[in-house]
Amino acid sequence: MDSTIPSYPTYKDFPSSGPLTPRLEALLLCNDPPSSTERHDLSNIIHTAPDILADLDRQIAYLSSQRSQISSYLHNAGTILHPIRLVPDDVLYNVFHYMYDGDSSSDTLDSSQGLWPASQTCRQWRSIIINTPRLWSRLHIHFRPLSNFQLSRTMFRLGVCLNRVRGQELDIALFSPQLLQGTPQEALMYMIIPTASYWRSLKVSFILADFICLENAQGLFTSLTTVAVEVLSGGSPILPPEVFSMTRHLVRFTAHCTGHYRPDVFTVPWEQITDLSLPSGVDEGGLVFMWRHFTNLTHLHLCCDTTNLLPLVDMPNVIHLTLVEYHSVVGALRTWFECLNVPELSSLKLIYETKSTKVPILLPLIDAKYPKLSNIELVCCVKKLEVLPELMFRTFLESVSSTLHRLKIRVNGLPPALIGNVLMERALVPALGSLDFRGTMTRDPVHSVLGICEARTGVLKTLWLNQRLSFPPGSDEEQRWERLAQNGLVAQYGPRLEPFAGRIRRTLYEDDKGEDIR
Repeated sequence: MDSTIPSYPTYKDFPSSGPLTPRLEALLLCNDPPSSTERHDLSNIIHTAPDILADLDRQIAYLSSQRSQISSYLHNAGTILHPIRLVPDDVLYNVFHYMYDGDSSSDTLDSSQGLWPASQTCRQWRSIIINTPRLWSRLHIHFRPLSNFQLSRTMFRLGVCLNRVRGQELDIALFSPQLLQGTPQEALMYMIIPTASYWRSLKVSFILADFICLENAQGLFTSLTTVAVEVLSGGSPILPPEVFSMTRHLVRFTAHCTGHYRPDVFTVPWEQITDLSLPSGVDEGGLVFMWRHFTNLTHLHLCCDTTNLLPLVDMPNVIHLTLVEYHSVVGALRTWFECLNVPELSSLKLIYETKSTKVPILLPLIDAKYPKLSNIELVCCVKKLEVLPELMFRTFLESVSSTLHRLKIRVNGLPPALIGNVLMERALVPALGSLDFRGTMTRDPVHSVLGICEARTGVLKTLWLNQRLSFPPGSDEEQRWERLAQNGLVAQYGPRLEPFAGRIRRTLYEDDKGEDIR
């Protein structure tokens, strides 16, 4: 503080203008009167202190104003120079497309989710989002109770979405856990039905009686190729209209039925279906009834829910088969596999998911009747770690040793014995060129992975892991890893999506995504 400005003692000199601190404390603890000198000093304080305080307040206000202004300058400079301003439009598009492909359970008409907040950030973002119809071509609509005001706003946003699509093919998902018919929310259905000719895929999670809401779209599904339906329990058991009977281009169909309903309650042109998924299972009667019509089926996903003896079914064109033993009795998957005759099978996915501690029974020997089988994915989600006996696993691999090229293993706690005694043996599955361990937890991942890769040097070309392996700098493990990369091994990293499609809200068709960081 500049001491030449005020005519009274400065803040620095002010304490010395009154009584000493010990004397002042003594006076405060008693009722004795101060001396004449002390009285004079204290009076001087009373006279000058208000002016000093006022001066300090003015300086504090000035400094506070200066601080706020400089802080504002700093913030504005950082905002103007932020790297996001230099991001090209094509990169922003990829970011927005990732938001478009994000959480499939989100509600497109919820203004707090998805692209709505991003479109209100700045003019550049808004222009990209609004002028890219593809970003608005996926509509996920959740029918929930709404007030009249909320319904009007939701209908307005739906109209905005449909206007921004501009003739693009649509991916539609409709979810209603409660009866939809006769409710105000049914008006949303009548807004999207006229666009049915642009629908490319459709996911519906309704009570059976609510499928009649799609009746007006019958005959309009000229572009529909993929349908996934989930029939919820509840409501009256009214059979749905034949809304999917005229889908000329339908090739993928998924049906998940709860309660006592069977997938064949729907009338579907089964003869043109090439990809069928029944994650809730099907009984013997439905199996025999529908299999007679699947003349072009190439992809099949089944939940195995019984160990009863099933009739032999010929599936001459199936090349991709997924079998799930899901919360059912042990051995159901094996029973179902034995009832299917799939001579062209090239890719097999086996999923064992149980809440019990029983050991899953792997398939019997897959002999020469499957000469084209080259890709196997094994998933075991059970309680205990040592649930996959070494002998059973070895026997399973030996049965396909001559043809297997790609192997995926996902086990909750892969026992070390399976790694050390089976997969490190190059003579077992000698042509194995791709190995996927994403989703598998091992007790010593570095040692196990290095051992397998070194045992299969020159043949194993691609390795998938959850994350990068951690090596001490300059360690022997790091040098071994570098040598594997020099010999042609490509390591890719990235999490796997959940393998079980028990509910259609999950991703039905998964693509491998990862980072090549050789």
